[in-house]
Amino acid sequence: MMQTKGRRLRWWLILLSLAFVAVGIALVLSLTDRHKAGDPDYVALPPIADMSATVTYLNGPGQPLLALVSATSPLARGDADQAACQTLLTTLPALGEPPAVLALAAGIPDAGTADLVMNDLDATMSALSACVQGMRSGNDALTFSRAVLSRRLADLGMEL
Repeated sequence: MMQTKGRRLRWWLILLSLAFVAVGIALVLSLTDRHKAGDPDYVALPPIADMSATVTYLNGPGQPLLALVSATSPLARGDADQAACQTLLTTLPALGEPPAVLALAAGIPDAGTADLVMNDLDATMSALSACVQGMRSGNDALTFSRAVLSRRLADLGMEL
């Protein structure tokens, strides 16, 4: 009888050990499965607080923001060379001076959309600065933020 209890105990310990190993493997796989972490299609966007006010603002007083995003599309795609960036740098003031553009972005009624636009403006500035200096760095952040902003605009029923 003692021998039977010992065998049962041993089998229970083996099963318990296998369960712990399985849980450990599942945990490691879940923590290392980050292939979607850098994909803008999987970024969770904050909910839109007031859709109609945001759309009205972006179609009205916020229109220069969309024009700026559209004008810098070649930079986001990586199509702009140093000469094109110099030209872009000289034409951007026609869309608005930096303090005015930042004020327009801050005026967006939906805080989540305003944050996305501010992030895109920051990435645009960094990419444009790098491009003017002849460096190709900085486009990854702009490409990412532009893809996320495009998703938000699509949620608002707008396109670039």
